[in-house]
Amino acid sequence: MTNFIDTTEYRTEAHSPIKLFHAFSVAALGMVLILGQPRPAEAAPLPQHPCTADLDHLLAEWSDAGFDTPSKPGQAIVDGRDGRVSSGPEVTAMADQIRQAIADCRHGDVAAVEQIVSSVSKKLRAG
Repeated sequence: MTNFIDTTEYRTEAHSPIKLFHAFSVAALGMVLILGQPRPAEAAPLPQHPCTADLDHLLAEWSDAGFDTPSKPGQAIVDGRDGRVSSGPEVTAMADQIRQAIADCRHGDVAAVEQIVSSVSKKLRAG
């Protein structure tokens, strides 16, 4: 019986570094998923499409607005440059729309890009 207990303890100790490695790996992956998303203004260069100029102008406006990434999804106030203020959900929605416009532009959907550029530009000018 003593031999069985010793073997069990040995197996537990042998696997603890593996468990620690797995826990660290999961935590690191979580941090990459949370912090690793590029902001819309830091997206990869766009291929040249008819929508590229409009989108570049929107990305410049977004960068000039200087909104920080909301620290919580429902953050009430997000400050930008030059006294601009918006809500966390609104900033997140604009960033999502810009990401969608980038994807649409890469696929050549000029009409969708123009609609998003118009919508987000109006929101940026109002804020």
